[in-house]
Amino acid sequence: QIKHYNYSLIFIPLDLRYIKLFIFIDRSFTNNKDLSSQLRFLIILAKEYNTRTLHNF
Repeated sequence: QIKHYNYSLIFIPLDLRYIKLFIFIDRSFTNNKDLSSQLRFLIILAKEYNTRTLHNF
């Protein structure tokens, strides 16, 4: 098991009247060594406008 000490979750209070659900899908065809596919989801609950990114990649 790999320990990732640099990663954490940050919870921000959101007003339920103004939030949107954003879903991004990334599918990589035959990206693995055995030629199988990968499918990744990024699900975000945030305000539609004036959003900030709280992380750096």
